[in-house]
Amino acid sequence: MVKLTDERVKLVNEFLQAIRVVKYYAWEVPIEERVQSVRSIEVGMLMSYLSAAGRLRELLFSAQPIATILIFTTALYGFNR
Repeated sequence: MVKLTDERVKLVNEFLQAIRVVKYYAWEVPIEERVQSVRSIEVGMLMSYLSAAGRLRELLFSAQPIATILIFTTALYGFNR
């Protein structure tokens, strides 16, 4: 993901340095499309990462009460024998 961000920042910096040429040849639209294509891939990867991180967080938070209940019932069963 960082690689894509670096690529996008590099593209934007390159275009900003050559802004006179871009304006002279009216290349604004093709340049915007290039930056948007890299950005859309970057955002897609970011969304999948955040989705996976959210699922893992929910799993970890839901595992604690379940583990507590299992330990408690196992301990109760062991003391009642």
